[in-house]
Amino acid sequence: MKNYAVVVLLIGALLSFGFAKKAPSCADAGVKESVISVAFKTLKERLASEDTEGIKFTLSKIRTTALNKNTGAYRCEAELQVNAPEGNRSGSIKYKSELLEDMKGRYFVSAKGISELISYIKPPIPPTREAAQKLDRLANSYGSSILSDLESNSTNAKNPEEYFKAFIQVWRSIYDKAGYSYDRSTIQLAKQLNSDPNLLKGTALLGRGEGKTWFFASLFVNLAKKHNVRLEECCSPNVAAAIMDILTKAGPHPLVQ
Repeated sequence: MKNYAVVVLLIGALLSFGFAKKAPSCADAGVKESVISVAFKTLKERLASEDTEGIKFTLSKIRTTALNKNTGAYRCEAELQVNAPEGNRSGSIKYKSELLEDMKGRYFVSAKGISELISYIKPPIPPTREAAQKLDRLANSYGSSILSDLESNSTNAKNPEEYFKAFIQVWRSIYDKAGYSYDRSTIQLAKQLNSDPNLLKGTALLGRGEGKTWFFASLFVNLAKKHNVRLEECCSPNVAAAIMDILTKAGPHPLVQ
């Protein structure tokens, strides 16, 4: 139980409870639901509850690795499939199904390996200057040479759509290295502007996280027009719609004209 207990303490909220006269098996429907519940609890530690929309977990290839005949506890392994807007991944996780000694008929499921599996799902950039500065530092140290090579590549002029896709991907990767999701940042800002159209009024916000997302929305729209490329060709429909919502509500960023 030690390894699992460590995971519980470090990650938090990794226990899901149910009732039974004996510990349910690894493939029990209640146990599987509990593992999925654990996965969502872990995910919500990274994202706000509303940001988990569109994410689905599926458990398969379930196998029992050990059964304690004295306690009736099961040790299990399975493949956890993650379907998310960022992409689909799967990996092996371990979990336990066991009865609580001090509460008759009550069992719990603990799991580990989920946090590592979903680590590629990043949250939106927070509305702070520190987040914006972190993005700037990575852009200077990591992105500048890549963007320079991209600009100097003569094939870009021959294929503007491929150039535009590559340009957006560079900035996506910079957001990702900073620990944020560009797509989620864009969608979140569009939602915030729908609730508060004056959110981006005033120069104080230009150097914060939402100011950076506004800047890139303006930049990408300008580049799309320059190269005669549709945003939908280079972004998901949701992200393209969010970019246009930002520009409609806030107008162009002052530094992008």
